Amino acid sequence: MSWGELKTAVNSTIGANTVPLDVMMKEEAENTSAAIEAVASAVDDVRAIVDEVRDSNLVRYGSAVKSVQRGTTTLGASSPSATISISAINPLKSDVTLQGIAGVANVSQVSINGLPYVTSLTATVLSLRAYVGGNGYTVSWQIVEYY
Repeated sequence: MSWGELKTAVNSTIGANTVPLDVMMKEEAENTSAAIEAVASAVDDVRAIVDEVRDSNLVRYGSAVKSVQRGTTTLGASSPSATISISAINPLKSDVTLQGIAGVANVSQVSINGLPYVTSLTATVLSLRAYVGGNGYTVSWQIVEYY
């Protein structure tokens, strides 16, 4: 039996109110093709995300930290401010931590108003200030720059 004869026999058996077999097969092929295109598009989207993650700094360098700089400076009654030169960073991607103070002879030298604080951070300068009494103290600082 040829394809034409088979199609005629099936269509006549199904009846006039039903979709012919070749039309039904064509619709299924189009639906399948659309589904395959949707899956291919989703695979492309996932592939782009995987490429982005693979190329990210965290994966490339094993850390989100680009650089760390540490140091100390002395703040005193005669010099309550400090301007510290640092290696170039992006201040928008950096955190500054004042890690502690040393050299305080007695607690009355440091009150809540006397604690050191950051007045500015630029690409190459960290500025600190404190209201210090007595002989002053040494402040340790750390800058962490992220990718």
